[in-house]
Amino acid sequence: MLGWTRQKAKTEPAMLDEAFLERLEEHIGAEALRELLADGLIEIIDRLERLSEEVRAERRGPALRIGHDIAGLAGHIGLSALSRAAVEMNRTARMEPVTAVSELAAPVLEVGQSAAEALRVRIEATAPKN
Repeated sequence: MLGWTRQKAKTEPAMLDEAFLERLEEHIGAEALRELLADGLIEIIDRLERLSEEVRAERRGPALRIGHDIAGLAGHIGLSALSRAAVEMNRTARMEPVTAVSELAAPVLEVGQSAAEALRVRIEATAPKN
């Protein structure tokens, strides 16, 4: 069991978990999934912008709360790498309370841009053709 846990921790999460999205689509349908992802994209972009604002203002508490929101939201729409980055941001903040908020949030903001683009591409690729 311990070996499995260690191995799993070393595995890099997918930017966009297609297997998760395929399972979700089986349950809710393609159209509902597209709508969910489109709404999720708007929310992720909003949270990333708000995180950037809190980092610029050096407000650690609000930035960590937004990071918590990002972790959950990203996980629910298949953005695994972004979800993990946000979880790690908050975990590191608890373990290293003197780390600057800009340093904590940098990986989330970096992965966030790629995650948003991957989600945008996925939405466009599955849009109905007229």
